[in-house]
Amino acid sequence: MNVIKDVIFKGTILKIIKDSIAYLDTQIKEKTYLGPEGIFITEEEYPKFVRQEIIVNAVTHRAYSITGTDIQIKMFDNRIVVESPGKLPGMVRAENIRFTHFSRNPKIAEFLRAYDFVKEYGEGVDRMCRELEAVGQKLPLYYTNAFMLKTIVYNKGNPAIQSKNPAIQSKSPAIQSENPAIQIRNEILENDLSVKKLEIGTFKAMIAAQKYFTHTKSNLLKIYDSIETNQVFGAPEVREILGCTVTVSKDMVKKLKDMGIVAEVKGKGKGKYRFVYQSETGEKS
Repeated sequence: MNVIKDVIFKGTILKIIKDSIAYLDTQIKEKTYLGPEGIFITEEEYPKFVRQEIIVNAVTHRAYSITGTDIQIKMFDNRIVVESPGKLPGMVRAENIRFTHFSRNPKIAEFLRAYDFVKEYGEGVDRMCRELEAVGQKLPLYYTNAFMLKTIVYNKGNPAIQSKNPAIQSKSPAIQSENPAIQIRNEILENDLSVKKLEIGTFKAMIAAQKYFTHTKSNLLKIYDSIETNQVFGAPEVREILGCTVTVSKDMVKKLKDMGIVAEVKGKGKGKYRFVYQSETGEKS
């Protein structure tokens, strides 16, 4: 990864949010053109509310119990990526996040509401989607990898848009640049919202056919519920989910593998898997 700029924001939650938004505003590219009514129009590569919301969401809903890492905002030529410690909270999933609300940190949400960073609970993601739809941009993508939630917002990729900051007028004006083969696990699969993880009904039927103890079946269901579509996992992640020993976590992964419920993922280290897709089982979803 070729990092062009690396800026760290510290302080209170309110200060971090304000400083991050203010700095991000200086890095956004824009284009100005003559509109059909003879008036000059200026367009930014990401709507203002969207830029603010992805930062506010990360700060509001991160898992503060996870230490050793930070919220990271990465800017690339065609997208902004926000990585936040903690998976989607409660019953929120990537496929229902637009209309499902659950606050991991309700006191922080209430505090930010007092400063108008949070309007109506559960409104933010839906409004962000509506604003992106209004300007013809792709909806945000969400997925988890181990204990990190990643949010991706793409721009239109319009080369006519110029950076606001004259010091960043290069071929790669983004804060960070990367080799996609290194940083993107599988762009086609992860960004295809039509791909569905093995359905719960199918999963239950497959483990019900096994002669496992009840607590083993319960643990397998817990693993299923905790792992997202396309999430790469192995024994270490299973151990974290179940709070079990290394031996038990390896045995759980072996059972999933023996049943054909998971598919091996290459290039992520030894013993890494993902849940098979519903389409791969030959059953209709």
